[in-house]
Amino acid sequence: AQPGHQVRDSLDRTLARFVVPAAVVSSLVGLLVFYGVLALSNPDPAALEPAAGNARTALTSFLVFVGLFLIVFVEPPIRWFAVAEPITRDRRPTYLAIGLGLAFVAVLLLPPARAFFQLIVPAPRDALIVILAVVAWVLLVRTFWAYRVVDRFLGRAPTRSEATG
Repeated sequence: AQPGHQVRDSLDRTLARFVVPAAVVSSLVGLLVFYGVLALSNPDPAALEPAAGNARTALTSFLVFVGLFLIVFVEPPIRWFAVAEPITRDRRPTYLAIGLGLAFVAVLLLPPARAFFQLIVPAPRDALIVILAVVAWVLLVRTFWAYRVVDRFLGRAPTRSEATG
């Protein structure tokens, strides 16, 4: 336990406040990534298989990096990430996320690992789409958490001290 004022809130509301924005934004942006890469890879419906591989790899990459950013948001090492949870001095979760991100890039670069997961080397255009989608996800989710959109939707407006952090 940590000293100080304890905020008593239901587990449902606490989970909804964190999970709903992340899940909804991940789903919507993930769909845009998948179908965007699919449409850009091959507009010919007759040759759908190679385009589906590109789209699958882009979606997988997007979801992996989004999941790694969730680790950073749960245990924020700096103030900018501390919108849903308080800042922590423990940097190990952030180092874990960085290490896993590098491991995923290695999987994409190593043919045996890439074949095992049925991924392909992303084209530069697809990699750029994934990077932009991850950045958009981070900004959107951070905004939803900072403005407590779920609390407002459920009818509990945050107090002034909660809204300012």
